[in-house]
Amino acid sequence: MSRPRITNACEACRSAKVKCQASNQLGICRRCLDSRRECVFKTGPRTRRPRQPKNLLMQPLTHPQLQPINNHPQPPHHHHIPLSTRRPPSPPGPSKTFTIDIPIPSDTEVTDAFETLRISHTAFIDALTPDMDSASSSSDDHAPDPAPYYDFAMPDAHPLPPADDNWLLTTTAASAPASTVNGSLALRPQFNLDSAAGLLATFRGVMLAHFPCVVLEDEGEGGTWAAERPFVLLAVLAAASSSRSLQGHSLYDEEFRKILGFKFVAGGERSLELLQGLVIYVAWFPFHLRPKNKQAFQYVRMAVDVVTDLELDQDPGTDEIPNSERINQIRLYLATYFIMSHFSTAWCRSPSMQYTEWTARCTDLLLAHSLAKGDAMLAWKVRLQRLTEETHELRKLRTSSPQTAYQIELILKGIESQLHEWETKIPAAILSCPSIRIALFSTRIFIGGAPLLKISSAPPSSRAATTTTTTLRPSHARLLALVPSLHALFDLFLALPASELNALGGIDWGNLILAVVLGYRLSFPLPDCPEWDDGAARATVVRFGEYLERLAGMGGEGQAGPQGQRSMDVLSASKVVLGVLEEKFRRKVARLEPRKGRKGMATGCPMLDGSMEAYFPVWDETFAVGRGVSGLQGGGWGWGWIQRVWG
Repeated sequence: MSRPRITNACEACRSAKVKCQASNQLGICRRCLDSRRECVFKTGPRTRRPRQPKNLLMQPLTHPQLQPINNHPQPPHHHHIPLSTRRPPSPPGPSKTFTIDIPIPSDTEVTDAFETLRISHTAFIDALTPDMDSASSSSDDHAPDPAPYYDFAMPDAHPLPPADDNWLLTTTAASAPASTVNGSLALRPQFNLDSAAGLLATFRGVMLAHFPCVVLEDEGEGGTWAAERPFVLLAVLAAASSSRSLQGHSLYDEEFRKILGFKFVAGGERSLELLQGLVIYVAWFPFHLRPKNKQAFQYVRMAVDVVTDLELDQDPGTDEIPNSERINQIRLYLATYFIMSHFSTAWCRSPSMQYTEWTARCTDLLLAHSLAKGDAMLAWKVRLQRLTEETHELRKLRTSSPQTAYQIELILKGIESQLHEWETKIPAAILSCPSIRIALFSTRIFIGGAPLLKISSAPPSSRAATTTTTTLRPSHARLLALVPSLHALFDLFLALPASELNALGGIDWGNLILAVVLGYRLSFPLPDCPEWDDGAARATVVRFGEYLERLAGMGGEGQAGPQGQRSMDVLSASKVVLGVLEEKFRRKVARLEPRKGRKGMATGCPMLDGSMEAYFPVWDETFAVGRGVSGLQGGGWGWGWIQRVWG
């Protein structure tokens, strides 16, 4: 397979005056890949000198040293050179680069590609609903079915296995072609200074508004950050680069993980700077694009360990007004709890941090004493997440007594009442932020659809070994009540531009994934809710197929790459996953509709569906006067039998 041709040379090759050749990775040349340099292409065409007009070239020279000697003074000539004939300024030189001088251990990691996403997600979607036609599905689906890394099967409320997730780390060779990172691992990567400055501006101006987990002062360019706060700088660059290019994200991501291993594992460091970098990195970690590994869960556990070691989750026992340093600690503690709680509720895990009175007090302290604009939003997001966590705790109950079901119903009504109360107290300025509205809609959806939102990460064998069922069952009334919130969440994502969608954190994308899973399951029969009409849900109520088609194209086509190729940001990769889901959804509906039609014909009245029209002439001839009656009388049947049958 020949490499793609590069029409424009990158800055590094142009400065070195060498030929810029394409590599096996999209968006980076071979020379930058080998030297671990950020490959930056010119955004515009090369500036060329315009052609001189012929009449101007034929004019005599008027240089003072070349003029003939004349004793008579000549009046000065004022030649006005047109702007179009002036020499353009020289093109700017290559951008500066910088490195982060921290020893790093050896590590290997591969990058994700669009084809990996397609192959990995093809087998996941079939398990979202019960297999209604295994023979048909096995013959219709032509995509390879790799071993599942995550299980999206229908929630059967089986208890999860222990926290050992080593089985999820094993992959099959046929799952996806792996792409490796070339070059020496001991070579420090060279980051583009202009690109880093742009990423810092994007993170401060757009991304941080969706999840204000830290307060970043303006500390100049990336070179200053590299010398003073290298770990936080790498976390910001790794988080912001995924909104532009997954290739650039891989470069920053690899360096961040190496430094993390050096500081956390080898050095045993436990500091606020380490926690700050971890929170930033995990908050925008594209976990939905990496279904092969469990790194996101490992990073969350690291952040929880740092919070525990620093005793940020402990009440100091003082009533003093917190200073700026204490506010920073509270902010990091609440941000860590929020991320941990979302991961535990979304993947049905036991939380590693408990919501205590100190947690509730920290939210009050941020609302009352913090001067940062984003702290109020963080406090409200933690409160909304707490309601989601309380609903998640109800799914752990395994009893089936009527008294327990009645108590669960009362608890759910209390959670709904608390949600309505807090919704009226959220300021309008905070409620206008897309991220807080996503959290609000997601909380409503989770409270009503929690029984259908159990996405297990356990292997199928461990689930099948148990037979217990949960008390929290799907309610037909609550499922109908959450449909407006489901549509509102979909409409919110569809209304956001591509720049805002790329700036969303991993928690916001996770909320969209849960909403998509719920919409998918509501479009098919629900064994735990027989009264649910899946046909009406597909046609008029949920209309998931209509929204899924629009979600697969949200944000537009995106920006083109340096060679006119499609962009490789998080939004583009997410749309690939949604496209796979749309194809599988249409296949499943196409297999379900004919069977629904055959079932309706078998159970309906044959006189109304037209299937008995072929027998009408026979009956007319049989029951004709004189012929049919004599035949019946001669056979010993008589009119009494007819009256008993049809009377």
